[in-house]
Amino acid sequence: MIPYYKRSKKKFLIGCSLLLCSMCIACAGGSIKDMPEDVRLQGAGQIPFILRYPAGLPDISDELLLEDQQLMTVENRWVLARYYHLQDTTDGHFRRAIQQYECIASSEKNERMLSLTNKACALSQMGKYRESEQLFQALVEEGSSVITTYYNLHILYRVGERQDDEKMVLAVMHDRFPESIYPLVELGNIYSDKEDFDRAGTFYVKAVNTGSGNPVPLYKLALLKERVEKYEDASIYYERCIREYPYFHPAYLDYSNMLLSLGEKEKAAVVLNKGMKIIEKGNK
Repeated sequence: MIPYYKRSKKKFLIGCSLLLCSMCIACAGGSIKDMPEDVRLQGAGQIPFILRYPAGLPDISDELLLEDQQLMTVENRWVLARYYHLQDTTDGHFRRAIQQYECIASSEKNERMLSLTNKACALSQMGKYRESEQLFQALVEEGSSVITTYYNLHILYRVGERQDDEKMVLAVMHDRFPESIYPLVELGNIYSDKEDFDRAGTFYVKAVNTGSGNPVPLYKLALLKERVEKYEDASIYYERCIREYPYFHPAYLDYSNMLLSLGEKEKAAVVLNKGMKIIEKGNK
């Protein structure tokens, strides 16, 4: 007997890492070695912000912690800011990180938006949500060229269950970063959760049409069509997803579940076996 794979209530979170990856690659520019360092905050009670740092920063050192602040380079301030924000756990570490972000913002024009975006995250982590929101909003109004400005503000609104504000930020994010599928897929998710399936589908199709090389938009369309019981259309999107992205195992598992529910046991078994082989290969 072919088993059903349990479907998570948080199915739309599958592929989140792929989305984040595409978001970063779309806006990084240059070669892989020049890509910025992105750190997604995780853990109980954490708002899942993304902190972005310039590429190639060295590790913290005892000498740097003792260096004269007046003589410190911008790169060293970034190293200190990262240390205080992410590694230091002593009292006042967010305040010390913010101090470094402010020094960077005042001394290096090209990195002002990035440093102040990280500062806004630190303010939220200190419980200063209104101050954090106001700083994010000011950066958006200035036309920030840092994609994490928009991502983090949308996350702040999501955590605060301010969906209208979240949609507005995602729309602005799409206008300013049209090459990124992230805002399109997130808008699709919002409307899908509200059961506005036509509008959700419109955003997923736009994401597919960006030509991002990411399987998530096709996968979302397949899930959406299955949810509204348009199984023939769902099959087309599942088939296209696994044909164009044969490594993306969630599509195999969900497709096999749908086929099994429709009584197509033999085809379901074939699809499931292919998906399991990909999972096993990835675990080696």
